[in-house]
Parts: sequence; structure tokens; C-alpha cells
Amino acid sequence: MIIIKKIGSKQLHSQGLDDQIIKFDRENMVPILALKGISFPEEKRRKGFEVDGTFHLAFDQDGQLVGYLEYCPDWNDVKAIYISSMQIAPIYRNT
Repeated sequence: MIIIKKIGSKQLHSQGLDDQIIKFDRENMVPILALKGISFPEEKRRKGFEVDGTFHLAFDQDGQLVGYLEYCPDWNDVKAIYISSMQIAPIYRNT
């Protein structure tokens, strides 16, 4: 069973979720970035949490983060949003 939680990016730190997302991003992105010789941009990622974004976080029955969708308002069109990040644990992909 998957539990979905919606939270604003500015509340991530107060709920201790920012570190979980950074860890999850690192696990999923480092292999891809390494192919291009790029290191994981942790400082830049943390700075991104300051933007007025929204997260839909997916947790498994043990409370482990297994995926998320992050979206933000479009700076050029107040009626639009853009997906700024999406991560899914490999075990849950294609399900």
C-alpha cells in the first residue's frame, strides 16, 4: 500500500522531509549524472526547496519515501504550473 502526502516546499524542513528527498534524489540521480561527469548538486537542490512549490510524496507501508512529484507555478504564466522534479524508486517503476 502506498500513502500519498501533499506538502508545500517551504514546509519540508519543518517536517524533516527535506533530508529524505535529498537522499532519495541522490540515490536516483547520481548514476545518471556520473555518466556525464557531473556531481550531485545538493546545495542547488536545497535552494530549490525555497521556491513556492508543491510536493506529492509517496511512502510505502514502512514510511519509506518511494517517489514524489514536485511542481511549481510558472513564472511567466500565473495560470500554469510546471513539473520541476519527479522521482520514483526503481522497484515501483512500471507498476
